[in-house]
Amino acid sequence: MDNGYSGTAAVKTDDMQNGWSLGQFYINGFSGNAHYYDGDESKKENPVFLKNVGDRLTLWFRLDQRNLDALNGNEYLSINPDEKGSDQAFHVPAQNFKRGALIVKFTNYENQSRTNVYTDYLPAAATTSADTKVQLFEEGDYEVALDYEIKDNSPLAWKIPKPAKYSAYRISFKFSVRNSNCMVYPMDLKTGAELRVPYTENGFKLDLARSRYLDLSVKKKVLTADGLDLRVSQISSDQEEFTDEGIYEFTVRNEITRDEVTKVIYVGSDNLMKAYVKYGKDYGGSYSITDLKEMQGNGYQFNDDGSIDAPVEDVQEELNNAEAAVTTAPTQSKSNESVNETSTDQIQGAATSQKTDEVSNSTSEISDSNNTEATETEMGITSHLPEVAVVVILVVLIIVALLIRKKSGRSNHKDKGGQTE
Repeated sequence: MDNGYSGTAAVKTDDMQNGWSLGQFYINGFSGNAHYYDGDESKKENPVFLKNVGDRLTLWFRLDQRNLDALNGNEYLSINPDEKGSDQAFHVPAQNFKRGALIVKFTNYENQSRTNVYTDYLPAAATTSADTKVQLFEEGDYEVALDYEIKDNSPLAWKIPKPAKYSAYRISFKFSVRNSNCMVYPMDLKTGAELRVPYTENGFKLDLARSRYLDLSVKKKVLTADGLDLRVSQISSDQEEFTDEGIYEFTVRNEITRDEVTKVIYVGSDNLMKAYVKYGKDYGGSYSITDLKEMQGNGYQFNDDGSIDAPVEDVQEELNNAEAAVTTAPTQSKSNESVNETSTDQIQGAATSQKTDEVSNSTSEISDSNNTEATETEMGITSHLPEVAVVVILVVLIIVALLIRKKSGRSNHKDKGGQTE
């Protein structure tokens, strides 16, 4: 109707625009789309366009009627200048719309709206030089309308003039633009830099990177004599600051993509708590808070970076045992040598007795007997040398293994567990 482009009427067979289209809007430059009203089939006309960093969403109008003075090839149909146009739905006051007005209303996350009116839009869309695109950089909800008026100057029979007729038309639609990401960045209050570790003594604030439609919730736990106690569970907001000591677990959700991300930050200087947010069972690690307390009582060292060192005493005791094994090996060798010496004396005594009883034996035979006895004595001593060598080698291997174990123990305690990034 020609009263602020309000009201509707069916396009019947005798309507000026029956059977042909002026053109069509389209949007490009987005990374994905979704239905904002999930499951409600009646509201599918309100899509959500998802954009990533660097995307440049653009609204275009493809004009199918290049000749605005002969619409659909009819020389009597034309786009009429609307000198007193207004739009009731957008609260646009009366003004000169000229030959078509494009109206774009934007509403942000704080429900603040602004409306832009582009007059004489259709002649610009009919040219190749005019910039008729509308770039959509911001998250929010959009309403678009193209208001135009058609003049029918058809004559009566035999080309007898008659008064011209006018009809007002409105092409309108709604859509939304949202960031597709689901991220929140904890920023150190003192340095202003993003926290790359799950602890800080300075406090932090949360930065949603201008994603205005993410849901953010925070839980806070503090250490008591009975363990960790939940003290806060509430909705949070962009740029909120947290300075009180405790473990903060915050979760961000994207209701459009259904994505969810959780991060943990400890505020304070307790090294045991730093270790817990790195290695705690609640955060993908192996230790409960009770486990860490017992380890601390057993001499484990908790460092400023949240790593854990095993007690040095355990390793020193193993080294002492290894040294005791080394000093035992030479004593056993000396005992073997005593046995060999005794055997040699016995052999020599037997040789002397034999020499007295058998005087008739030649000197060469006595000499051969002595040589044989000496050889047997050397073989007796030599046969024990491999056993000594084996003991020494085993002792060396034990020392090397203990040193490797000590280094590995420290490394495991420093790396064990899971740190949420």
